[in-house]
Amino acid sequence: MVCTFAFGTLFLYDYFLTLRDEVHYVWKRQFSIATYIFFLLRYLAALFMTLVGLDLLIVVTFRLAWVQIWALMEKVVMIGWYFAFISFMALRIHAIWDFNIIVTSLVLIPGAFVIVWTLSRLLIVAKFVMVFGLRCNFTPLLGPDFPTMWFMLHLRQAQTGQPISETPSRLEAGFITHGSSLHFTGDLGTPFAVAVHEELEDDES
Repeated sequence: MVCTFAFGTLFLYDYFLTLRDEVHYVWKRQFSIATYIFFLLRYLAALFMTLVGLDLLIVVTFRLAWVQIWALMEKVVMIGWYFAFISFMALRIHAIWDFNIIVTSLVLIPGAFVIVWTLSRLLIVAKFVMVFGLRCNFTPLLGPDFPTMWFMLHLRQAQTGQPISETPSRLEAGFITHGSSLHFTGDLGTPFAVAVHEELEDDES
């Protein structure tokens, strides 16, 4: 739970730090498919962090049936957020690579694989660890940080000589209890900080 609250705090810090730019560069522009995908990506992440942050309260307060429903809600939101992330990154790479279908497919195919894999193994990947004497549901997640995505962005930079935004900072945390370990990573400012940077360059030009 300490790791969850730490990540949630950093997430909120990143959100309020970029909210002003979001209002200026996203809310005031004409909405498109990319805009809707961005909102899904931005706010499904916030919803997922809220659900995870309330895990311990739900486990202590409600019966097992409600805990299972809560865990299912977390997984559905997680998959939706993951889909939004893959779609947003695919759109960016599709534009950067001059609408190259082959390069875009190198992002979509592994992304689709992870989504299908997660859907097919929801019950298998869930494992229980002891926390303060309570049985809490921890689901290992595949982080949406495919090497192919950043490889494609920086390979484009090498070919054109034009700078591409830096890879966002990464938060890594580990959780170890009663012989069981859980390690996860999360990216802050992904991909909103990059998107705002590109929008700013477009407006200046």
